[in-house]
Amino acid sequence: AAHAAEALRAIETARHDTTATFKALEPTITTPEGRKLLDATLAARAAYVPTQDHVIDAVRGGKLSEARQL
Repeated sequence: AAHAAEALRAIETARHDTTATFKALEPTITTPEGRKLLDATLAARAAYVPTQDHVIDAVRGGKLSEARQL
């Protein structure tokens, strides 16, 4: 349980840091190609986050085998 709690804290920190990095990066994008690449990266992240949320919810609910399957 302690390992799971530590992992969840690490995920929360990484998500926060990633969001802050993208916010800082966004105003520096000055080319259409750069915008296209950033948009693709943000879209990929947006598609990934809901699954990660399900895993986090399963771990918090003590459903570790379900979390592993996601």
